[in-house]
Amino acid sequence: MDLKVFVLMAVIAFGMPSFAHAEPSSQTTDFVRDASTGNKFEIDSSKLAIKKTSAKEVRNFAEMMVADHTQIGDQLKKALASSGTGLSPTDKLSGEPQKTLDELTAAPASSFDNLYVQAQSKAHDDAVSAFSQYVENGDNISLRKFASDTLPTLKKHQEMVHTLTQAYMTTHQ
Repeated sequence: MDLKVFVLMAVIAFGMPSFAHAEPSSQTTDFVRDASTGNKFEIDSSKLAIKKTSAKEVRNFAEMMVADHTQIGDQLKKALASSGTGLSPTDKLSGEPQKTLDELTAAPASSFDNLYVQAQSKAHDDAVSAFSQYVENGDNISLRKFASDTLPTLKKHQEMVHTLTQAYMTTHQ
């Protein structure tokens, strides 16, 4: 039997090799949507804070959020490229994150910092929860590694924003 016939028989018997993306699980699709939406919200709301706040501690936190979450977004894109899922990060906000961003945009200067800090606190609580769950139970190895590598930064942000919340609430009421 010549090689061409053998290869043809193997293709018929085993099917064509698939170079297409595997269908991602709903767990992975949800994680990517939540991670990219949360990340975009943290960047967009922090850019707004840089423009609207007059409080140095809020500005410093917001600047760090933009820098760190821009890097996290780049890392998510790399993880998705190697994940075989065919998924891409969300590039626009909708639902609750968009509503919160709209409220921050409309907030007067007198209440902006308080609202921003509360929104960042909730966003980081949600992110730490989602990333922790994916680290424990995620079914895509590339995205699980991304979640594991990112979780310490998110926990650091969570701790910082909780400290900022406590300090801000005590001194700015």
